[in-house]
Amino acid sequence: MHQKNLQCCWAIVLTSLVVFGARVDASEIDFEVGLSNTEPSDTEQPVLALIRPSEVDEPYVLARIASGDFEGYYMSIEPGWDGLAVDRPESNVNALDESAEVALERISFDTEFALYDIDGNEILTSDGDSRVFVGDPETDEFIWHEHLLFGVEPGVDTSQTYSATFRFVDSNGVYGASDEFTLVFQPLEPQSCGGGGCGAIGMTGMIMSLVGLTRFRRR
Repeated sequence: MHQKNLQCCWAIVLTSLVVFGARVDASEIDFEVGLSNTEPSDTEQPVLALIRPSEVDEPYVLARIASGDFEGYYMSIEPGWDGLAVDRPESNVNALDESAEVALERISFDTEFALYDIDGNEILTSDGDSRVFVGDPETDEFIWHEHLLFGVEPGVDTSQTYSATFRFVDSNGVYGASDEFTLVFQPLEPQSCGGGGCGAIGMTGMIMSLVGLTRFRRR
């Protein structure tokens, strides 16, 4: 497991928070995790389900990091992850029980792709690894809210996309696993960083480009 300099991670986080300060509701840019409202049979468990964000389309853009221990990596903290405390009937998804310990399980990653917690520790390093979601909810609609760092390594072909396949599992065994789902990512090169190279302003510009390229309403 690798641990990177936290300054870079928090720069991504803080810049994204500033950018999204006047944003749409969290449900429009974050993944929501709940229960399928399809009635299970007497012998079946309720099944975990995913609601994809309505304001973000794939591929998800990864901005190149200008400095620090993540220099040269392409990364993003958006979208985040929310555990539902309320029903979403329009999406056929119901609330979770607060006793559930929902975890993200890795099915497969492209070789160049990696996932980190917000402190810069690499997680889900092998197929079959899982990690329980933690974090304080943003509103009373959620049980928990968490951001993770999606990333690809330096030197990747930026004309290509990179994918990661996951599913949700309940560490307590109360709920059945969700269907597998795949996220696709596109590295983004900065347009211009000036003669002195990309500093903090360069990073801000990259995050702004990320937001501009990913936040638009589906039709």
